[in-house]
Amino acid sequence: DLQCTDRVLQFASIGYDASIWEFVMALAPGATLVMAPETKLAPGVPLARTLRTENITVTLLTPTVLAALPLGTEGVLERLSTLFVGGDPCPLPLARRWSARRRMVNAYGPTEITVFSTIHRFSPDLMQVTIGHPIPGATCYVIDNEGKEVASGSTGELYIGGPGLARGYLCRPSLTADKF
Repeated sequence: DLQCTDRVLQFASIGYDASIWEFVMALAPGATLVMAPETKLAPGVPLARTLRTENITVTLLTPTVLAALPLGTEGVLERLSTLFVGGDPCPLPLARRWSARRRMVNAYGPTEITVFSTIHRFSPDLMQVTIGHPIPGATCYVIDNEGKEVASGSTGELYIGGPGLARGYLCRPSLTADKF
């Protein structure tokens, strides 16, 4: 739960659905939304410096951007209490390293679900990275080739539903039929 004292970094580009999530995540509890020029958000030293100097407490980064932060940064950013990762699979060593000192959450969701549909909280003793469980309001099913739900732990295709699911692609019926 975010507090009014939190400082959320606006990292995602305005053209990316995660940017709206960052806005709402900050503004709903009355937290501060910190915006910075693109040069200060560049992966590596510039981003690490921004996280530290702006006293960021919450951010959402891709695993690639997180991995680009200099080694040891995870220990220096004491104020960074909540870290969301999404957009790509998070490698296990990266999840272990960054979850040791803070709450770290894997946020998964394809474009068609509006930001994310499942979450999983990492822990330093994590044995594997998963997409976790559906967020409130979302439903997730793993379906086989015949359209039947598979047993837990089995392979299949993930089907997601809920209020965040898009209705389709505007003026693109074949893409809508393929994805929905």
